[in-house]
Amino acid sequence: MADARSGIQKVVTMTRLPRITSIILAILFAVATHWIASARLRTNEPLLQPYTLREDFQHDSLGQFASYPPPQDIGYEPSLAPTSEYDAPGGRALMRIVKPNRPGALRIGFIRQTFLQMSENAKLSFAFRLNRAEQGDNIEIGLAGSDGCRYLKLVPMTSNSWTNVEVALSDFRCNGKTLALGVGLEAFYIVADIAHGDADVTYRFLIDNIALTSSRKAGFDVRLPKTASVESLNAVFSLKSFATGDTLSLSAGAAARLRA
Repeated sequence: MADARSGIQKVVTMTRLPRITSIILAILFAVATHWIASARLRTNEPLLQPYTLREDFQHDSLGQFASYPPPQDIGYEPSLAPTSEYDAPGGRALMRIVKPNRPGALRIGFIRQTFLQMSENAKLSFAFRLNRAEQGDNIEIGLAGSDGCRYLKLVPMTSNSWTNVEVALSDFRCNGKTLALGVGLEAFYIVADIAHGDADVTYRFLIDNIALTSSRKAGFDVRLPKTASVESLNAVFSLKSFATGDTLSLSAGAAARLRA
């Protein structure tokens, strides 16, 4: 099964199966991914590989983002939607629409779960647009570390135009502390922090071209059957369903040499 010289593992099974769906295969692949990710090298460190999480919203979904701060009723959130309006850099973007019911401080943004880890030269880039901002307003970017710390970075706000941002994760701080190598990045958020929200204004905050570059635990490169990876769920799903009597063939490459 395992070729220690090439680091490639191929598994081929031919059997009569009970009815099985892509969800069952996802569980199988998740277990395999966890097995190799938990393997220890001679340095007793988990095997990591470079990874860039990308999202350009060129579809009708939310890109696995949610509203942040959370709305009052998380079961009904009409303010969050993809849009092809407002001249997004890639043609489409993700938008929050909020009209405050009273003047005062206002925070509107987005959050996404990840399974990445801090690495050297890690960075986050994105584009944003807010239809109205004043001097002193900021974009607050937050990282939820697996060490229980919230790491923050502030970026000055611009008004009514698309702005590109790129920040190194080493610039984020949590009570003066920087992110240590290997700390898990459990989620990140991008929030428009508006000091003096106007109750007469409908705010539209948009983001596009997200790219979070860091590292993640190594897993199998599943080659057969054809699959789709969902990074925020840390899972790989088969794009093919199987029924009783079907032949199930699995082929996967390992990121390092395997040991029995």
